[in-house]
Amino acid sequence: MLNDRPGIRAALQTAARESSDPQYGVQLAELLEEDGSYAKALQWRRWVAQFRPDDLDTLLCLGRTAVRSSEWDMAESCYAQLLEKCPQYRERFCRELQLEGLPPQEQDRLHHLGLRLLQKLLAPNDRNAELLAAVARLAGLTGDLLTCCRCYERAIASQPSHPNAAEWKQHLLRAHQQRQS
Repeated sequence: MLNDRPGIRAALQTAARESSDPQYGVQLAELLEEDGSYAKALQWRRWVAQFRPDDLDTLLCLGRTAVRSSEWDMAESCYAQLLEKCPQYRERFCRELQLEGLPPQEQDRLHHLGLRLLQKLLAPNDRNAELLAAVARLAGLTGDLLTCCRCYERAIASQPSHPNAAEWKQHLLRAHQQRQS
C-alpha cells in the first residue's frame, strides 16, 4: 500500500471529503507537492485554509504552494496576511524566500515579492535594525544595490552595538564595491 501513491491520494481525498478533517487535506497536499503536482496541492491548501483561516502555518504553506504554482497574487496575499497577523514570523518568512528548486526567474520574482512586503513593514518601523537588514539583504539579492546600501547604513546607525552590526558592515562594504564596479 505504501508504494501505491495514487491509492494513497485517493484514500486521503475520500477521507478529507467525508470527514471534513483538514488534516487529511494537509497530508494530501504534502503528497501532491512531493509528486510535483503543485496546482492540485494548491486546491487542497485552499480547502484546508477554509477550516483554518487564522492558522499561521496554514497561511505559510498556502503561500509556499502558491509560489510553486506560480499563483503570485495569492502568494503575496498569504504572506502579507501572515506578516500582518504575526510580525514575529518575519524571520521565518525571510527563510521562506529561499525556496529550493525554483528556477532563477521565479526565485527573483519571489525576492521582489518579499522585498515589497518587507518595505511595507518597514514604513512604520523605520528604526528597526533587523528589519532594515532584512530589506537590505533582499534588495541586494534583487540587484537594488542603492536600497541595499541605504538600509544597511540605517540599520548600523540605528543600532551600532547590535550583535550583527559587524556582519552588516561587511555586507555594506561588498554592496558599495558592487555599485562601483
